[in-house]
Amino acid sequence: MIQQVKKPSLTELLNLSHRLLDECGAKHALIGGIAVGLRGYPRSTVDVDYLIRAQDKAIARAALEKGGFLCQAETAETLHFGGLGAIDFLLAQRPVSLQMLSDAQAPSNLNIPTLLVEDIIGLKIQAYHNDPSRQWKDLADIAELIRSNPDLDWSKVMAHAALFEASDQILTMRVQLGV
Repeated sequence: MIQQVKKPSLTELLNLSHRLLDECGAKHALIGGIAVGLRGYPRSTVDVDYLIRAQDKAIARAALEKGGFLCQAETAETLHFGGLGAIDFLLAQRPVSLQMLSDAQAPSNLNIPTLLVEDIIGLKIQAYHNDPSRQWKDLADIAELIRSNPDLDWSKVMAHAALFEASDQILTMRVQLGV
C-alpha cells in the first residue's frame, strides 16, 4: 500500500520556502497573490511567488530541491517548482527589479520581505503586458491595491507604468477610483 504524503498548507509552504531561501542566502521577497494580500487586498491564491536575484538562481534551486520540491520548469526569467507545493520565482536581473528587491520590507504581520505596494503594481502591469490574458485579474488587483493604500508614491507607480506604456490606463484608473 502506497502511503499518501500530506502536502503542507499554504502557510506551511510559505514558511518552509522562506526558511530554505534564508538558509542558503538567496535574497528574496514575496510577490504575487500573497504579497497583494499582505499589502492590503486579501485574496485567494494557491502558490507562493518570490522575486529573487538571478545570481541566486542556482542556490535557490538547490535549496528547494534539497527541501523536497521538484523543479518543473526553468527559463531565463523564471523558476517553477511543484512536488510539496507550487513555488514560483521571478528572477531579478535588471536595475528596476533589483531595486524592487532591495526596497522590499517585511510587513508587520509577517517576518518575510515583501515588495512595496508600488512595486507589486509595477509587476502586475508587467504581467498583463507580457500575457494579455491576465489583464482583468491584474487590473483588479491593481485597483484594490490603490484603494487600500491611499499614500502611494505615485511617481514610482507611474515610472513602472511608463515602462510598459500603461501610463494613461493607470491614470484613468486613479481618476475613476477618486484617489
